Amino acid sequence: MRFLLVGIVGLLFAFSVMAAPAQPPAVVAVYGYDASNNLLYICQASQLGTPALTWAIGGQLSSLAVTANVATATFSSAPGLYPGALLNVVGAGSLNGYYPVSTVSGSTVTFSTPAVTSGTYSYAGVQIVSSAPLLTAPVWSIQKFTWSATGLLQTSYWVTLPLSDGIYATQPCTNALLY
Repeated sequence: MRFLLVGIVGLLFAFSVMAAPAQPPAVVAVYGYDASNNLLYICQASQLGTPALTWAIGGQLSSLAVTANVATATFSSAPGLYPGALLNVVGAGSLNGYYPVSTVSGSTVTFSTPAVTSGTYSYAGVQIVSSAPLLTAPVWSIQKFTWSATGLLQTSYWVTLPLSDGIYATQPCTNALLY
């Protein structure tokens, strides 16, 4: 770690100059917007200690193909992933590696695969592994927002479901629009 000292008008500020982390952030956030692009909710979850999940060809991973440097993974049901969730592809030769999710639509996920040959990677042994918290897991803190007809923020609040004195339950992010 290196430090950079900067003096401005007699004041001294210290900034830490560090390389980008080699692992996902400790807390991930998912944002939900309405048709007017107003922020409706933010779901936040810790990624530390999240157990790795594996989807395999012949199991919950139905197919995996690359066309024009974009991989499309089709699952047997919605996997609970979101744009930005980090995936690790294993057992797929030149496709092996870490990729952030680009889009999710139902049971289909896409991610960018620069310099990977187009083709089908749906053979035995191919797996997608992720430690990202799933949207359907009850590990998310949810912050809600409401807006006036003129686009002004009216309220902001945290969804809280008390379990006992001072202890609150976390929710699946998929519940964000219920509150």
